[in-house]
Amino acid sequence: MSFALGIDLGGSSVKAVAVTPEGELLDETNVPFDASEQFDWARRIRQIVEDMTNAATPASLSPQRGEGLRVRGDDAEGLRLGEGQQSETRTGDL
Repeated sequence: MSFALGIDLGGSSVKAVAVTPEGELLDETNVPFDASEQFDWARRIRQIVEDMTNAATPASLSPQRGEGLRVRGDDAEGLRLGEGQQSETRTGDL
């Protein structure tokens, strides 16, 4: 099953969704945090990605991994992160 993960790094929470290419919602999460306290971003995001990948992938399938981040720029709403390109998992080619 093919799906995409979207992650929103907000000022008070990290939100994430897993969707099919047709836009069907497979899973979603919202992890609030206190902005005045230290937050282990890398560990928390890795955990969210792992949990959502497991939830969105049927047990009979092994998920393919691809990692990336694309920054669209800064606008009136702040830094906007967009979808990355999908790469060929065996070669890493875009």
